[in-house]
Amino acid sequence: MQGTVDDPGAGDLESLRDAQRWFLETSKASEEAQQQLLKITKSLPSVWTGKSASAFGTAIQNRLRSLTESKEVTDAVVDGFKKYIDIVEEIKEQAKHLIEDRAAAQLAMSREYLDSTTSPPDAAELARRERAFTAAQASFETAVSKLATLAERRAEADAAFAKQALGASSQTWGYLSALPARTGFKNPKYDANAQSWELFSQFASGKGPRSRFFTDGDSFTEHFRNSPHIKDLRQNLREKLRDGTLPGSDDEDRRISDHPEVLLGDVITYSNGGEWGNFPEAMLGSYVLSYTVNSIDAQGNAEVTFTATNPMTRDSFTRIPLTGGAHLPWYESLNEANEQYGTWDNTQQTIVWTEIIRMPQ
Repeated sequence: MQGTVDDPGAGDLESLRDAQRWFLETSKASEEAQQQLLKITKSLPSVWTGKSASAFGTAIQNRLRSLTESKEVTDAVVDGFKKYIDIVEEIKEQAKHLIEDRAAAQLAMSREYLDSTTSPPDAAELARRERAFTAAQASFETAVSKLATLAERRAEADAAFAKQALGASSQTWGYLSALPARTGFKNPKYDANAQSWELFSQFASGKGPRSRFFTDGDSFTEHFRNSPHIKDLRQNLREKLRDGTLPGSDDEDRRISDHPEVLLGDVITYSNGGEWGNFPEAMLGSYVLSYTVNSIDAQGNAEVTFTATNPMTRDSFTRIPLTGGAHLPWYESLNEANEQYGTWDNTQQTIVWTEIIRMPQ
């Protein structure tokens, strides 16, 4: 479903529409269940009283709250689907015409096409050909530039949709006891390490999804959010909130290309398989981090949603820090392997979670 610079409108929207319909049906089912439980709640006092009845009534109220929260999430996701599909449909239509313009310009620049007139050409014909080639080249560059702009818009739409959908589920489902945390091991750290190796395996093999999303409850997220970089950011936010400064759009990204000491720490974490250090963070390496302050209560505690995004690419995997962009010797080999076998294919990770930044009492 991912768009590209060559075709920003790539992908079949039917799969998204199917998912949208599923969430819409889930929202309606939640609403119907709420109505049935409300009927039971109203009729309960007339047919059943006592401690058991009170306990049953409490259970119904808890279930109603869960259904209400789930419906809010599904409604937010349905709204996100609608906005995203509308944007992609518009991009697809614009990209279709631009791709046609680009192809026409490429044809016009073809020597066979431009040289198909009288031979040998006179000065007037040569001048005409030069003008035609220059005009075609300008059309080609315009089409390519507009496609690149559409690709950026598509990437922004992808990120906005992921943030809306995952942000809604993070703020709501992350706190529902009815939804257990995902873990395959008794120790969640081992599960997070296993998920980290899975990301690397998908990158190296070229198999599996090219985009992965993690949110509250995922062992990967729970371990990642306790990384050194996130802890420093959390303390920074706490200090700003304590001083009465509403956190803004500071640069909170993690970069290892110009911080060899950070890279060294990641290498050590790699070497011991995540036994020491934070393996999810080391696996991501450099990443873009943003946050949104959702609310601040009377005690100054803030509800904050964090979003981390990271492209895992051959370029970033082999880039040598402090060299201005030089790569390790096997960079070209990885590119050739990708072209021939599809291995070492770029992937994207998005991690979204919500937490409370508490002020010391």
